[in-house]
Amino acid sequence: MTMKHPFAQGLSLAAALLLSACGSASTRHSSGDPIAAAEDAMLDAEDARASDYAAPEMRSARDKLEQARLLQKQKGADGKDDPAAQRRARWLAEEATADAELAQAKAKNVRAHAVIEQLQAGP
Repeated sequence: MTMKHPFAQGLSLAAALLLSACGSASTRHSSGDPIAAAEDAMLDAEDARASDYAAPEMRSARDKLEQARLLQKQKGADGKDDPAAQRRARWLAEEATADAELAQAKAKNVRAHAVIEQLQAGP
């Protein structure tokens, strides 16, 4: 089947770009460590230039990841890892991951909309 109308071809291209832009998250998150997963999500978001399009979410992700790293190192009175701090670190790392993934999705969405607008404007 061939499409003869240029607008239909443009929409097909836009649909393909949208599907690739909204594709699944990176497979870097292989570790069971939530801080490592958050770091990977931050790298993915940075690769997507999320700071350009979703600066507040990226800032939030960075802040939460930094707090999680600090809490992970926290020791209790007995010199061992503080279980409450470990739970809070895990929770903050998971939130950082979610914030970074949201920022990445927003960046991809903005770029996909820009492509659609260019295609709709025509040559």
